[in-house]
Amino acid sequence: MTGQNDGKGWKDMSDGGPASESFVCAATEVAEGRYLVCSIAGTSVLLCRSAGALSAIENRCSHQGMALAGGRLIGERIICPEHGAAFDVRTGKALSFPAVFPIRSFPLMERDGRVMILMHKPLGSIGQ
Repeated sequence: MTGQNDGKGWKDMSDGGPASESFVCAATEVAEGRYLVCSIAGTSVLLCRSAGALSAIENRCSHQGMALAGGRLIGERIICPEHGAAFDVRTGKALSFPAVFPIRSFPLMERDGRVMILMHKPLGSIGQ
């Protein structure tokens, strides 16, 4: 169902594992061109607002695992503060060297002024 709307407002970008919906913050807490760091189910997540839209990505550069928080958000790109790798905040796609692998992105939804993120447990970790 990747990239499909599930009828509840979620755009599913998951690997198919079981999911849990988590409240992150009020939608007004993330200003245009800014991001907010949050932790959901033990995963550090950047909630970014660019071009009027919210996106959620893993707060970890795929190059050396450093936090992306502290980096610059330029349009729809987050720049790693350590070595300058860039990622698309909408998809997690690596956009520049030294990163060559994407980072995870998470489906989200604004509902009644609240931001909700859908976290999927990878299929290989079910029952762990």
